[in-house]
Amino acid sequence: DDNRGGDRDHKGKGRDRGEIYQAPQGRPVEEQEVGITRFLSKVEPFTGILKQRFSDFIVNEIDINGNVVHLSQMTVDPALNTQPSSSSSSSSSSSSSSSSSSSSSASSVLAPSPSPESDSTLDGMVGLEALVGKDMTDKFREYMQNERDANPTQGFSFAVDSDKDKRTALHKYLKTGFVGLISETKDGSVYVLPANKTKDPRTRQANDRRDWPTDRPKFLSFVLYKENRETMDALSLLAKFLGSRVSSFTFAGTKDKRGVTTQRVTTYKQTAERLLALNPKLFGLKVGDCVYTENALTIGNLTGNRFVITIRDVKADDAILVAAVEQLKMTGFINYFGLQRFGTGSVPTFMLGLALLQSNWEKAVGLMLLPQDQNDTTPSPTDTKSIRDWRQYYKATKDIYGTLDRLPKYLHAERMVLHGLRTSGGTAYLNAISQLPITMRMLYVHSFQSYVWNVLASERIERYGHDHAVEGDLVAVDAEHIDPSSSSSSAGPTAEEDDKTDDNDEAALAAVTEEDVPQEFFKYRVHVVTAEEAAANAFPFDQVVLPLPGWDVQYPTHEIGGRYREILTSFGLDIDNMRHKQREYALPGSYRKLIARAKNVEYAIKRYDDFQQPLSQTDMDILSRPETNPDASPLAAPHNAPQDTSTGKFKALVLQFDLPS
Repeated sequence: DDNRGGDRDHKGKGRDRGEIYQAPQGRPVEEQEVGITRFLSKVEPFTGILKQRFSDFIVNEIDINGNVVHLSQMTVDPALNTQPSSSSSSSSSSSSSSSSSSSSSASSVLAPSPSPESDSTLDGMVGLEALVGKDMTDKFREYMQNERDANPTQGFSFAVDSDKDKRTALHKYLKTGFVGLISETKDGSVYVLPANKTKDPRTRQANDRRDWPTDRPKFLSFVLYKENRETMDALSLLAKFLGSRVSSFTFAGTKDKRGVTTQRVTTYKQTAERLLALNPKLFGLKVGDCVYTENALTIGNLTGNRFVITIRDVKADDAILVAAVEQLKMTGFINYFGLQRFGTGSVPTFMLGLALLQSNWEKAVGLMLLPQDQNDTTPSPTDTKSIRDWRQYYKATKDIYGTLDRLPKYLHAERMVLHGLRTSGGTAYLNAISQLPITMRMLYVHSFQSYVWNVLASERIERYGHDHAVEGDLVAVDAEHIDPSSSSSSAGPTAEEDDKTDDNDEAALAAVTEEDVPQEFFKYRVHVVTAEEAAANAFPFDQVVLPLPGWDVQYPTHEIGGRYREILTSFGLDIDNMRHKQREYALPGSYRKLIARAKNVEYAIKRYDDFQQPLSQTDMDILSRPETNPDASPLAAPHNAPQDTSTGKFKALVLQFDLPS
């Protein structure tokens, strides 16, 4: 019985063992081009249609604590304190004064925090009087107590002539002494306005952060539900509405575009109330289930995903489908990184990751901005005419402003890179690529690691089979759970960095995301299998792992270990020197089990007549179910859709299962 796995036949394309695929140009990668060439199943194959409708592919993230993430609430939880209060964000001398402050009306005066320049009441303002005199201080007190609320769009002007030092001192006094105000210099005077009345959303956001209660965690964690949208596209839209930056959002991993996906996202100092107010404006995505937390999510901060997959128009007897599901439970499957890991555009993400690891910043920018066709007359099938046009325009002219004008709005990553070139010079490639969120850049380099892992997973199965561990294999003998709260990457900004975010969130967010980003939150302790252990079948195949290349991993001592060196060398990388001058690319590496087993497998064989008929239900479907029909099983059809019928013309297999990350 051959236990080396079947060979996938992709349109007659084979590959010689040891061959390293070169990335295709101008089209998405196919499975064999990212190392997916073997399979384990011995059941008679059958055909069907996957993702005929985007709702045929449902993914719910499983968080680091093993909880399946669902969108279950899109309103503010009454138990969640969502509005920063002046009493909790300002220092107060006693709990009674804090209580008194919070019980006053919404139009009550915001008291200045104690500082060297001021005391804590409007009646004093000793520091202000020393700066602008008694008459001006009295007028400002009147403005704060009465005029500001009577005419909230009317500001107050301090006439301090042309004394720059005095203006600087006054700006500092107002910033440290009062929450809820912004100040600026106009015609030699210092002009003050309630910050929540400004039209600039980023200024409003900065004010919200200044007012942030000291006892509230600094990150908002929320559930992002999206339909047929890229993760970064969804976050870019939220950032636009919130007047934030897309880099202010962090997540454990991207999810497929063509599907319905639900995952946790964290963002820095946003209120739940403000975020949830966006839902009526959002189409194809929703947000909800908000909680405040001390830690930001980072890449890999999950244990897996729950899938509900509908395979339509299946051509097989029920007995074959049942046998296939049972073998899936028993044998598992090769734990490949799927095509989604490598992108759907004309440039595979692992090629971008390779350029970053090679420190070839110009190549990385070129892969994002230049045409990727085989030649100028053979367009990429994944690129629309507008994409081809702006790429060709940039190639011909290097006109950054003109390219930005031609760039489709949904191409957020390319726009960030172009803005980086615009602000730092047309050849400042490292700065340009660094404009991308760290999570996106890390996904690129992880994609390259994933490519190498896939290629060598296929070679390991082909060379040694999948019956048991052999001499020279690495096996996992223990797994240490890494507490994300102890990671420096999620500790949050320092007090100094937190202050900087009042005007610009980038500095504080850098402290959150630009530490060494962990690839896995389960760190395996590995053992090299000896000849004696292999002869005794001491380790089941479930324990065999392969490394994702890095500076802190072991490699197998048999032939596959040597293949790691050959492959990395062929790409210009030194396996003995995987530390990188750019800290975020100095990857320690990790281990991944060669075989994965689906858990909590459930299935249903259904008949239907209409290809548009939904056969499983999403979180939004479950939320919309009437209380009298509360079936929350994803395998059930939506309550308002035709139900399963034994006389339907077509057959579908609906599978639910959990997979580790």
